[in-house]
Amino acid sequence: MNKKVIIIIAVGVLILGALGIWKFWGGKSDSPEENTKQVYQAIVAIRDQKSSDPIEDARSSLKVGDVILIKAGENNPWSDTERTSNLIVKIELNQEEAQKLTESVMEKLSKDEKDKQLDAMKKNMGENGGQVDGEELKRYEEELNNQENVIVLRKYRINFGKINFKPEEWKGSQPFDDNVFDWKIVDEK
Repeated sequence: MNKKVIIIIAVGVLILGALGIWKFWGGKSDSPEENTKQVYQAIVAIRDQKSSDPIEDARSSLKVGDVILIKAGENNPWSDTERTSNLIVKIELNQEEAQKLTESVMEKLSKDEKDKQLDAMKKNMGENGGQVDGEELKRYEEELNNQENVIVLRKYRINFGKINFKPEEWKGSQPFDDNVFDWKIVDEK
């Protein structure tokens, strides 16, 4: 073959390869699906739930402004109880923001917590007449290394001051049926 033809083919292959790499690594579209915004409806707590144990309270009690549930769409069929007991707001978000609204603050188990659970498992195996199985203990320990506990039930909240909502003055009807908010009304706790 002619040297010119070989050079042209080689340059063509390099250009196609470079285009492929650019498309794969950096040429993603400007608006991937997860960044596309859509309207969601969020059911928001208007009263604090309380537990007498402060640690359990943080782990399992919703607080004023916490999102209880979020659904895509503007006209979800909420029950009368949901509509009269909670605030429902429409909020335009991308998929990642919508997921964040019900995210908890998590923490890995401490070494003491893992040791207590391992000891409890060993004790339980012994009480049930079985021998402590080293492989089973090892698998359980790996599970414990990946386990996380909820520290705070919600990491984000709707800031009622930003939407001019006062729960103590609320009469049970939905004041924002015609409003669509955005991420600006959300605060990280």
